Amino acid sequence: AVFCLFGYRSSFSIMQKDLMGAMGWTSTQASLGYCFMMTFYAITAFFSGRLIDSRGTRPTYFIGAICCFLGFFLTSFIPEGAPFAFPVYLVTYGIFAGIGTGMLWVSSTISCRKWYVGAKYGSAWGLAFMGAPMAQLLLTIVISPVLKDAGWSVGMKILSVIMAVMLIVAALVAKPMPDKLEDEGAIPQPADTRRRHDAMDTPPAGEKAQIDLGQQECEGG
Repeated sequence: AVFCLFGYRSSFSIMQKDLMGAMGWTSTQASLGYCFMMTFYAITAFFSGRLIDSRGTRPTYFIGAICCFLGFFLTSFIPEGAPFAFPVYLVTYGIFAGIGTGMLWVSSTISCRKWYVGAKYGSAWGLAFMGAPMAQLLLTIVISPVLKDAGWSVGMKILSVIMAVMLIVAALVAKPMPDKLEDEGAIPQPADTRRRHDAMDTPPAGEKAQIDLGQQECEGG
């Protein structure tokens, strides 16, 4: 998910020049689509967090796969030089890509935080975040030759398939959050955790004696 998120964002800088040349847009026009994407990314992040709390990360990955695919795939079919090209670009790339990427950041951080607690969290998140620079490197290697030979449209189609496949795989292997599994009894609590819970549920001896005495007085009365 981190690979796809940062790969999506970094791919814009790779294709921006070719997109501007083909469409006849200024850098401001091309960048406005990215600004739209980041705006919907921020809005979606809040709702993705609520979805994760109720359903886990799997639905967010599936939604991210669909929207990230549509963001690239639909944009790739925009006719070059068409008068309606720019507003369509704002919708296909700005909205769909923004929703898709907005589903990925919160789900990535929360899944690491839920499954790896304490000292393991830093290592787990560091390993997950390796996907960010790897995405920029690998996608640059893959897309740059395609842009030279086939153009930005084919490059976007290839990226749409890559994003969809990787996020569908992430959704299929995603597991429910550990707190959900504990509620269902699928994850047994460690012995020391059970002892702490028992200690919290059991009152001290003196307090227990007062409770018993009070019960006896009520029964006698």
